[in-house]
Amino acid sequence: MKTVYLDTETTGLDPGRDELLEIAIVDDQGNALVNTLIRPQRRKQWQKAQRIHGIEPSDVRGAPTLEDVLPDVVAAISGARLVIYNAVFDMGFLPDVAANAIAQVECCMVAFAVEYGEYSDYHGNYRWQPLDMAARYVGHDWQGTAHRALSDALACRAVWHYLTGSASYRAEVDACRLAADRRADALYAANRALEQYERRISEARATRWWSAQKHSKRLIQRFFLRQTASRHWLSQLPSDQAQAKLAAVFLGLPDNLPPECYAAGVEIQAIYHRNRDIPDHLATMNWFPNEKWIRRLLTPVAAFVGPRSARALFAKSQLDEIKQEYWLRFAPAPEWCCTRTMLREEGYADGVIDSLPPAAERYNMTHHFWYPIYDREEISRRASFRTD
Repeated sequence: MKTVYLDTETTGLDPGRDELLEIAIVDDQGNALVNTLIRPQRRKQWQKAQRIHGIEPSDVRGAPTLEDVLPDVVAAISGARLVIYNAVFDMGFLPDVAANAIAQVECCMVAFAVEYGEYSDYHGNYRWQPLDMAARYVGHDWQGTAHRALSDALACRAVWHYLTGSASYRAEVDACRLAADRRADALYAANRALEQYERRISEARATRWWSAQKHSKRLIQRFFLRQTASRHWLSQLPSDQAQAKLAAVFLGLPDNLPPECYAAGVEIQAIYHRNRDIPDHLATMNWFPNEKWIRRLLTPVAAFVGPRSARALFAKSQLDEIKQEYWLRFAPAPEWCCTRTMLREEGYADGVIDSLPPAAERYNMTHHFWYPIYDREEISRRASFRTD
């Protein structure tokens, strides 16, 4: 009996509502028997699935329909043993005429779960593993992009060959994986040692910097400002006011600016005395969102000094930079969300949770820290029902 391997990409998880976007079938030698995009007839958008496989509506605009490619699909799988990674999911999208032509269906994901041997007391069975992890386990070199039908079908073929291969073949793959793990461990140890070395260098540099700051401040106060340590007028001022006076002497800045204008690393590029002179790309602190963590990240680049008050001015583009760097904190919460604690209570291992991309971040007002939240649909897609 011939063996062929199938994989599909879809618009979503529900076979009754969603449709095929791509299908690939390869034979036991890795030759592509079918590899084509498919134009859906009902769905026009599939943004969540698109984030996984990257197939956009414009990609399938001129593609054939499922009815057009069905004869080739039936010819490729007719009378064959069909191996699929997560067979329940993919078989749900195949028409009855195709399903009836198959001699036997094998689920590679279930078979690999037994091989991997990670048992879940919560589920009462072996945990299903993602295809990319299974492919890595058997030493498969990806051809093309993961989460595309042809690449995933070839990866499924590599996993099945390992599961059904001879003892010598499995031993060879295991030896290669062991060698790769040892190289990874050695690289990790080297990186840790390098990080520790760089940390020591950084701490030594910081110590020297603070020492230089201390001595230079003492030098400035005693010699340039004619200060004696106990009697000079500058020593009687609070530290922030003393800093402002020093900035006035050495940087030519007014001594009545807000404290953030004198912070280390701040460079005041201009000072404005009339509101109408302030450029449109600058704004005061009140222009930015009233979030403490955002305002702590702002760096003044100019200042306004009026007859009664002085204000720091910030570049409005800093908000875009903050949103780009901390985009998870601005991301909307998914409709079905969960936390890391909830996933642990449901029996997910820390390694599996670490592999999940966070959908957003939220702030714990009680203990004051940011924590990730996850999209439960994404977790379901990766753990059991995939659109790959």
